[in-house]
Order: sequence, then structure tokens, then C-alpha cells
Amino acid sequence: MPGIVMIQTEKTRGSGFLVRPDLVVTNAHVTAGYLFVTVTSMTGVKMQGRVAQFSDEHDIALIQVGRFSPTDAQLPLGESSALRLGQGIVALGWAQSLEQHTVTRGVITGLRQVGTRPMIQTDAAPHPGDSGGPVLDRTGQVVGITTIRFEGASSSGGLAVPIDDVKPFMERVSASVLTIPRSNAATVVPRTPDAAVERSAGLQRYAADVASIATRADSLDGAWGRYRVLCKITSVAPGQTREWFGLYDPASPLHRAPENCATLLNDLQRQADSVRAGMIAAGEMARHADVYPGNRREIRQRYRLDFPDWDR
Repeated sequence: MPGIVMIQTEKTRGSGFLVRPDLVVTNAHVTAGYLFVTVTSMTGVKMQGRVAQFSDEHDIALIQVGRFSPTDAQLPLGESSALRLGQGIVALGWAQSLEQHTVTRGVITGLRQVGTRPMIQTDAAPHPGDSGGPVLDRTGQVVGITTIRFEGASSSGGLAVPIDDVKPFMERVSASVLTIPRSNAATVVPRTPDAAVERSAGLQRYAADVASIATRADSLDGAWGRYRVLCKITSVAPGQTREWFGLYDPASPLHRAPENCATLLNDLQRQADSVRAGMIAAGEMARHADVYPGNRREIRQRYRLDFPDWDR
């Protein structure tokens, strides 16, 4: 925990971690598009930090600070390329204040591709303010950066940026110590338009939401296949990405089933309606964040969830 810091702007509060005495790693969305932020150590020392490198696409930001004291720990970096499913991890962060640091144990539940980026999925659901905090393996090495929380059908978890994606950005930051004075308030200078930052965060959340919903849709594929065989369903119209999409059409013959299969059909309809509700909610969130329609469509197509009514 001594290696964890709190990062604040006029608009946001998040977590970060020291990888050098003068360098902090966090998410780009935690810095909220500002060039200067306030960085607070576990001992309560506040310093002004400058965003030296950032990537809204990868949701990575590196913040240079005047050196913290030698007692402030630097976290060693691991190799995210060596991760495997089921591997134990620990996620660290600060939920709201210096007195509310969080330690969440979990396992890696997925190694996913979200948009064009690899992401680490865990069952360690982050709390508000944990974004930018480190995800450690059981040896204490950082393997990822907590980025976003996602909600599944029966569980929640988190997505993290692989630490291997951070290393090229670190190589571009010199090890020189900044002469920024210590301050209790950050000087904020707009770095990029807030709309671009919000759009990037919205795209990440949309991709995570669709990935989670796709897990339910894949399970429904299996249930649908068993239903078709058991109930001898042959009236399936071609052209749908997933056959049970036909349940969204009130006039579809799929709504007619043998009497002994009515209960199974009702359960399939309930699951399909749940998928539709999730996709509509995710799409509404993405539209409010001004995520481009083409980006939304590309994500839906990747997960075979591109149904016309979900993009209205």
C-alpha cells in the first residue's frame, strides 16, 4: 500500500502507483484531460504532478512528480503476457479518501480483446476511485491497471490494462527529477477536449458491457440448440446472426411451440429479453458518451450481437 497514491483533478479522483520515485502510473481517464494533477502519498504528502505521457486509446497516463521520500514504495512490474486463466491476483486502490484504501483478492477470469486492445478480466470488482490502481500477482508484481467495473448476469468484476502496454510509454519518460514545488492544489491546464476523454471512457465501458452480455448470449446459444432438438423446431428463418434473435419478432413462428415445450420457450424468451435489455442500456450509455456509431457497430459485430433495433 505505501506504493499507492491518490490522484485528483477538479473533476475526478482516482488511484495510481509509483514505479519510480518520480513517476506514477494511472489511467488516462483519471487525469480527466488535465496536464497537472494533485498526487497524494499514503503518508499524506501532497505534490503537484505533470502528465508526461498519455494515451486515451489505451487509457494509460504517466505522471511525473518531484521525488517522494525513500519510504514510499515503488512497485515492481511483472509480465502480463505470462498471465493465465484462474491465476490469483490482488487489486489495490483508494475508494474515496486516505482512510479508505481497498484490497480486493480475486482470479483472472478472461484475457479479452476489447475493441483493438487486449484487456485482463478479473472477478475483483473495483470500487469508485480504484481506477488507475495496480493489479498484482501473488508475488507482488504489477500485471495490470484497474480500468473499469463491469456487471454480468450473476456477478461483477473488473477490466485492467495489461502492464506490458505501459512499458513502451515508460521508456519515453526521462528519469530527471521535476522542480515542481509541493502544493495543496493542482494547477489544471486542459490537455485534450473533455468530450474526447468521455468518448474514450464510454467506448471502453461499452466494449466491456457487450463482452459481458456476449457471455450470456453464448450460453443462450447452447440452450437454444438443445431446445431445437428436443422440441423439433424447424421453422427458423435464415439471416439472423443468432437463431434466437427471431424471438424479438412478435410475428415469428418461433413463438409457437409444442405444448410440452412451452415452459422451455418461456425461459428462452426471458433470457433473450434480458440480453436485449442489456444491449439497449449499453447503447444508451454509449450514445450519451457520444461514442461513434461505427465503433459501437464494430464491437457488436465482433461479439455477434449486431441486431438492428439496438442501435436506434
